[in-house]
Amino acid sequence: ADEASTSAQMARQRLHALAHEAGYRHRADLIMAHLHDIRPGATQLEVVDFYTNEPVVLKLKPLEKPQRTAENLYRKAKNQQIEERQLNERIDRREAEALQTLELLEELETEDALHELRGLRTWRKQHGLDPSTAPTRAGTELPFKVFEDRGFTILVGRNAANNDLLTQKYAHKDDLWLHAKDVTGSHVVIRHRAGQPVPEPVITHAAQLAGWYSRRQHDSLCPVTVTPKKFVRKPKGALPGQVVVERERVVLVVPGNPFESVS
Repeated sequence: ADEASTSAQMARQRLHALAHEAGYRHRADLIMAHLHDIRPGATQLEVVDFYTNEPVVLKLKPLEKPQRTAENLYRKAKNQQIEERQLNERIDRREAEALQTLELLEELETEDALHELRGLRTWRKQHGLDPSTAPTRAGTELPFKVFEDRGFTILVGRNAANNDLLTQKYAHKDDLWLHAKDVTGSHVVIRHRAGQPVPEPVITHAAQLAGWYSRRQHDSLCPVTVTPKKFVRKPKGALPGQVVVERERVVLVVPGNPFESVS
């Protein structure tokens, strides 16, 4: 949160400095309006500013044509405009990141979040993903929604931070990853089983869950992205739960919880 806030503050300071820099477009307009008054080799020209009706002295380059000077000023004005837009975008992005980080910190301070982290840590020990510790007893509850289908485990994230935990820390590269397409929703993972391809009915059921735990919950049909987790990556600086999918296939399902009657 501090890093994002500092970055936003620096961008804001630069934006303030740009606002107080000389108006390049203003000066260029004045030069172009008084081209006929500029003598060859002149170093300056006093004119009446048609924006303020006040006298102003224009600095000129004696070895440069006034038109070229104006062109350079217009180019600087355009670059300044681009920089101002980029700075405003950075401020918005970094302030949003700072707010998101603060919300996550508040969430991590709750007992539920601590329970999630403890559960994940224990699970990693059980499955040998933490080489510094030996496996512990089975039966520890995972911090995600868990479903079983034909011997395959399906995991569903509970919120943005939990999605991040599931996809970035928990899922294996050969697991199948699912998500309702083009809307916010839970990350869904089908755990890989060595030598056993995931049956289509299992993929369909997991896709239904992805649709159910998304903004498309009440749609009649929901397109769902399906891809091995190795094709899912988190861009640098992305917010929790935000990912980019590099390769996918899309299945169309009716959103729902096919396990509701037995869970």
